[in-house]
Amino acid sequence: MTENRLLIDTYIDWVEGEGLPIYEAFGFNLLDLEVRPWDRIGANGAAVHVSGRGDYLNVFLVELSPGDSTDPLRYLYEEVVYVLQGHGSTTIEDSSGMRHSFEWGPKSLFAIPLNVKHRHFNTSGTEVARLATVTNLPMMMKLFRDSDFIFANPYDFDHLIGDASYFEGKGDFIANRPGRHMWETNFVPDLSNFELKEMPARGAGGSNIVFALAQGTMHAHMSEMPVGTYKKAHRHGPDFHIFPVSGHSYSLFLFEGDKDLNRIDWQHGSIYAPEDMMLHQHFNTSPEPVRYLAVAFGGLRFPFSEEKRRIIMGLDLDLRKGGTQIEYEDQDTRKNCPILRKPLKEAKANESRNPNRKACLEKFLRGADGYKRPTESQSSDSGKIGQGFRSAMGAKSSGIYEVVHGAHDDRYCNECLHYVCSENSSSQQKRKTTNAGTSTGICLERWTRTHHRR
Repeated sequence: MTENRLLIDTYIDWVEGEGLPIYEAFGFNLLDLEVRPWDRIGANGAAVHVSGRGDYLNVFLVELSPGDSTDPLRYLYEEVVYVLQGHGSTTIEDSSGMRHSFEWGPKSLFAIPLNVKHRHFNTSGTEVARLATVTNLPMMMKLFRDSDFIFANPYDFDHLIGDASYFEGKGDFIANRPGRHMWETNFVPDLSNFELKEMPARGAGGSNIVFALAQGTMHAHMSEMPVGTYKKAHRHGPDFHIFPVSGHSYSLFLFEGDKDLNRIDWQHGSIYAPEDMMLHQHFNTSPEPVRYLAVAFGGLRFPFSEEKRRIIMGLDLDLRKGGTQIEYEDQDTRKNCPILRKPLKEAKANESRNPNRKACLEKFLRGADGYKRPTESQSSDSGKIGQGFRSAMGAKSSGIYEVVHGAHDDRYCNECLHYVCSENSSSQQKRKTTNAGTSTGICLERWTRTHHRR
């Protein structure tokens, strides 16, 4: 007779039987967590469940002792690997026996193609190597409810392995629009010096890149904030796992209707994930630009769900237009406004006279004795965004994303991010969009409909 259990989480049942330490909280310092021997992989490990991980994802910690390696591995789920510490190499093998190997170090990023044979090695004789792997095993385990199907499946997905150069740190740049430019590869040797592209819509001086890894459904992107700046407050669904890469600072969190802000301080080794539709805002109080990596399920190429598609489309779009972020002008304007709002506004207004905005903001944060971090009272009041959030609610999307860029307006189709320049290349005449979504000489609404029939 079948056991009369209800509301079963097959993944939780499975992971509790693996003998691993299981950590559950809003966020962690992954370098401080203890690990145990994990027979399944032949190395030490732990399961990490941040409270905003959603239904599909988890994180495994994998630790390799000096000179050690995992057993040969193969499984039917995707994973994106971020190297926390140590140096090593990974070898994958396709169905024909052809092998690809690459060497990684701290702050490397790579993805294991689906169900491919692979093995991790610690090439140091003195240093421990620790990897954080974000996987969609919870989704696969809940779907199939059979560990043998996942860990002993012989099916080969060789078409997902990609070009051999993708394991050499090389890749292909795919231009879309600011904030959606992609780098297709399987391996990034060092995130701390990877070239990013400007993304002004998310905050002053910001930049980012989206990684398309191993033809997978997993999403990864990296963003950078210059010294003395902060990202616009925004919200989205769960499962965006945040890994700080460089610098140190904090983020603030708030659900709609909450009076108090929650804060988490972070640096390399930290991980956290904002919970479903939790408003949050990232600050840089470090004396250097800060970078962070975000890993989620469903991305720009394969969004997987309609919900994730809407999130990706609206990450840098005003809440008033159906997006997910609060613009600077909609932030709380009371006395205890964000600590950097005034210098940021002044620097932006005077940008033409003082192009070195970074130095201007950095000067604001520095005193005679060097770098001074904001006081606790200042930090706790910075980024008060509840008022702005409520005032920005309720507006509808215009259907065409519009952003000022250079001397004219650039517009992008909200349905597919296809680029539409509002400036006529022959006459160089600026076109002005009306509320109906049309402009002199071109109907963007008609263009959108026509484009999506193709």
